[in-house]
Amino acid sequence: MPLDLAEVAQQVVRSCLAPRRGAPVVLAWEDYADDWFEALAAALAAAGARPVLRRCDGRGLAVAAARCGVATAAGLVIPRADEVPRGAAVVLLQPDGGDGAAPGLDPAARGAVEQAAYGHLAGLLAAGHPVALCAWPRPGTREVDGEVLDGPAVRELFARALAIDYAALRRRNAALVRRLRGARVVRLRCPLGTDVTVDVGGRPWLSDEGRRAPVRGRRRLVDEQYYQLPGGEVYVAVRERSATGRVCFRRGGRTLALTLTRGLAVALAPADGSPGDDAVARLARRLGVGQEPLGELGLGTNPGATARPVGTLDEKCLGTAHVALGSNSRFGGRCRSHRHADLIITDPHLELDGDTQPLHKALT
Repeated sequence: MPLDLAEVAQQVVRSCLAPRRGAPVVLAWEDYADDWFEALAAALAAAGARPVLRRCDGRGLAVAAARCGVATAAGLVIPRADEVPRGAAVVLLQPDGGDGAAPGLDPAARGAVEQAAYGHLAGLLAAGHPVALCAWPRPGTREVDGEVLDGPAVRELFARALAIDYAALRRRNAALVRRLRGARVVRLRCPLGTDVTVDVGGRPWLSDEGRRAPVRGRRRLVDEQYYQLPGGEVYVAVRERSATGRVCFRRGGRTLALTLTRGLAVALAPADGSPGDDAVARLARRLGVGQEPLGELGLGTNPGATARPVGTLDEKCLGTAHVALGSNSRFGGRCRSHRHADLIITDPHLELDGDTQPLHKALT
């Protein structure tokens, strides 16, 4: 039976947003996410907060980009700090939270608008506004692991990832961070053939837990200044020249192997040794093989998230691990890149500094 979005919204308001009575909370979204953001607005009002609504019509976004330019369109996606009441919390539809482009807006234009919109996000954070980035899927069918899912089925996957016990999530994340903190060398393996070793020494492990996680003894990193919904992972910036081995992951119905040498992704090929094809070559270019280092190691901790490749839900799924090529400067690393490409590893086995205990399984 489908979840009641009104009840899910009430849970998120109570456990994540936790507004003060009478406090303004700005909601900014594109019209395809009306069902979720309208439910949030009603839940906020019922909790005594004052929702401030900024709804953007997708077709109007395309018109604004064409007639007025990228900067104007970006302001429809994420408001500027001077447009937000002082001290207000802000809930934003994550600009890249849905697959596909807005009606009438080609992918290149969409990318330019989203890049400018993230500049507005930086302004909100600098002004001290608490910010939540909320992903919600665009309508329509999509193919997932060879199965065609309709719009309601995809929305249900997101709703289930939001409708979780957040206190339990935070306890799980805290236990993982305590165990991981101080480790230097991490070895990651999985039954598909992944066997990669990375150095994370001196880099902080971050907790994505449906709120701004507490930080002690250091300044907040960029990723710690806001939080994501759905949430649920712990992650770290890998030392950029450290990754050695191979990462095996599923893509397009087959298993691919990414080879890493001294941190750099150097080759991508089918894991069974068969020749690559145009699809593999295109994926290698998109991932930045030959250019990008392995920059992130993360562990999913959300029991409501699916391991299927729908948005970013698979990297949040409890019992999965992920690594990412490209940028990690927002969460403690030194790589600045326009790329950040996550690769999901199922049934992972982690070893810390030679300790062969299957850490992640022990805490699921």
